[in-house]
Amino acid sequence: MLLVATAGLLVAFQGWRSRIPFFDLLTYIDDAHQFISAGGVPEKGTLTSFGSYTPPGTTWLILPGVYLFSDPRLSESIGSATLYIGTLVGIFFLARAYLGIECAFLAAALWGLSQLGLFFANSLWPRGHPFFYVWLVYWIARWVERGNAKYLAAGIVTWGIGMYVFLEIAPAFFIIPVVWLLYRPSLRIWPLIQAGVVIAIVWSPYLQFEARRGFADLKSQVLRQGILPSNYEDFWCNPALAPKSWQTSTVPLNSELDQATGSADTIWNKFLRYVNPLLASLFLNPSLISNFRYTNIPGASSVLLLMTIMGLLVLRMRSFIRQEGKVTDRQPQWRNTLTWLWISSIFCGVSINELTVARYLSLDGVLEPSTISTIRGLQAILIISGLLVVILRNGIAIGLCRLTMIPHPGVRAAQGSERWPGVMAVSLITPWVVLLLITDTDRIQRLWWLWPLQVLTFASVVTYLPLQLRLPRPLMWIGSLILVFLVAGNPLLLSRANAWSRDGWSGSDAEEIKIVDYAASLIRSERKDRAVIGYHTYMDPFMATFNGADRRYKVGAELDVLFKYRHGIINTDRCAEGVSADDEYRIVQTSRSAGIGTTSKDHIDVPLDPRYHMLATFGPYQVFKRG
Repeated sequence: MLLVATAGLLVAFQGWRSRIPFFDLLTYIDDAHQFISAGGVPEKGTLTSFGSYTPPGTTWLILPGVYLFSDPRLSESIGSATLYIGTLVGIFFLARAYLGIECAFLAAALWGLSQLGLFFANSLWPRGHPFFYVWLVYWIARWVERGNAKYLAAGIVTWGIGMYVFLEIAPAFFIIPVVWLLYRPSLRIWPLIQAGVVIAIVWSPYLQFEARRGFADLKSQVLRQGILPSNYEDFWCNPALAPKSWQTSTVPLNSELDQATGSADTIWNKFLRYVNPLLASLFLNPSLISNFRYTNIPGASSVLLLMTIMGLLVLRMRSFIRQEGKVTDRQPQWRNTLTWLWISSIFCGVSINELTVARYLSLDGVLEPSTISTIRGLQAILIISGLLVVILRNGIAIGLCRLTMIPHPGVRAAQGSERWPGVMAVSLITPWVVLLLITDTDRIQRLWWLWPLQVLTFASVVTYLPLQLRLPRPLMWIGSLILVFLVAGNPLLLSRANAWSRDGWSGSDAEEIKIVDYAASLIRSERKDRAVIGYHTYMDPFMATFNGADRRYKVGAELDVLFKYRHGIINTDRCAEGVSADDEYRIVQTSRSAGIGTTSKDHIDVPLDPRYHMLATFGPYQVFKRG
């Protein structure tokens, strides 16, 4: 565990000098500095895509890094590293208690070296964090095991604090009622009241802030409704600079459905209108395989998804089936079941193709290329699985008999122990289904926090399952090495390793750092700690349009943070569009940089005043000063 944590953190923080804080974290960094300097308790977080404020939990995670380091690039370091190690420990404890020590070590290593694990190791970018999800599942499993409602209270507090960091983890709460309906562990009111009091204390600053706003932000996020001012350009210093392309019109969803299904309101059209989106969300949604795509190995994502499904089946079957008798007594029944299984698998693989799906499940008869690829991959998995079942039917039947009769000696035998694997299966399936039903396909980041349980599930296929079936241990080691190869061969790990050998561990300063340091030296040479600095840089529209909701949102706000907390210089240009007629200095970006800003698409058309003359160039950035 220590080796995995050390290696993961070293890889994650490699090149830290070449990166600047995410734009979405700037308000948290600012609030953390305000708390240290003035003692102001954070009341709100960043703005969501709906224009509503999130809770300020991330500010408390950023606070240690802000307190210990003056460089804003390290603001996230302490909080992200702590949650990364805590997630590793949670995965290890969860797997060791219920799936054996072998699965615990493998699952922790896989998550720690995966692309999503490495991302969370050095970033607190506002997302539902897997740390809270893993420990929620751990406490719920303990609740089922011990029948003590104190563990349920611990799980609810963990979930409540995770929600205070970011509300994306909300679907995890559905685990609790589903587990209670299936296993009926003990419920007591007093521990739940205590949990509610703790959550209310943690949430009190944000709730007081929301009460003054009529709970508009919470309503916006729960109902998924935007509350941004539509006339964003009215908040700009020069409204004429607002690009016309940003003025988009919205079409009501019912109108789109009516156009796709035709004007006749037939029973079939009603079916397509209401049932089709659910089917598409569950079976054709690209998000289904999104978390498994972070690897450079061709076909690895489909293999990992298939192994996850296999692991869920094994865990659920192990949870509910407990047979007595000899292996040979049940073998014929399992062979008959497997016969129907391979026939159904091959039949579904042949019949579920893009033609039938486009005709019967698509609203307009047209499928996206990504959907066609998903369908073809599903066909291949079904057909190959059916053929494998045909070839290995007898061996699989014997293994299933053993699996449902012989407990794994490495797992402690206790009352209710056979339920534990099933709790983990429920804890992954329940929020996964909810997210697939409600998440837009362009928001796959909302599924990232499921990754630890997905890793644990497919890790159990090569560790827990072979031990249950009494297979030779070399097979378990071979399977584990293959999984490590598939997961660790991700672009983030490989690119950081190459950069380490080329540029050293800390890397070189980003161009944004160089340009800010140079401009700050000029301002300091004039013995000033304030200046009017304009930014004509590439940006995402929200950086300027959100200014109507929060004045801290503006073009170049990330450079303002570097000026302020790296050099103690305040930029008095507060224009949302980044430039004003009074700018003393102007930083111009001539092209998209190779690092931060590669996703920034827009460039506001601002002609350069001839009074400005260029002083220096750093990569795609130029510094101008007004004569």
